Amino acid sequence: MRLECGYRTDIGRVRETNEDSGYAGEHVWVVADGMGGHAAGDVASALVVEQVATLDTLASRTVADVVRAVEAANHAILAYGSANPTSRGLGSTVTGVADIVVDGGPRWAVFNVGDSRVYHLAEGT
Repeated sequence: MRLECGYRTDIGRVRETNEDSGYAGEHVWVVADGMGGHAAGDVASALVVEQVATLDTLASRTVADVVRAVEAANHAILAYGSANPTSRGLGSTVTGVADIVVDGGPRWAVFNVGDSRVYHLAEGT
């Protein structure tokens, strides 16, 4: 199978800074959209990507691994908010794809939390 990937974020028309983070690895691809207008959205999205990108270090991944990585991202955000009171309320969406193993066979896991989405582009559609 041949796979081409990349990610792109856009600051949009309202914000002065881009609070998005992304990662395109060998086995996991993720975009985190820091919640604009909230404290430290850029930090939150970076924490999410840092945690989810660890999936790329595993020899193989399962659905449970993906869930654990997203949960670890949530815990990292909560810990950062507790340790940095001026950043309380920070948050981020997350969306991504990981290659996983289910019943011994390869599969794609598409995941998201929040309003960010993954699109499948095939034959121009």
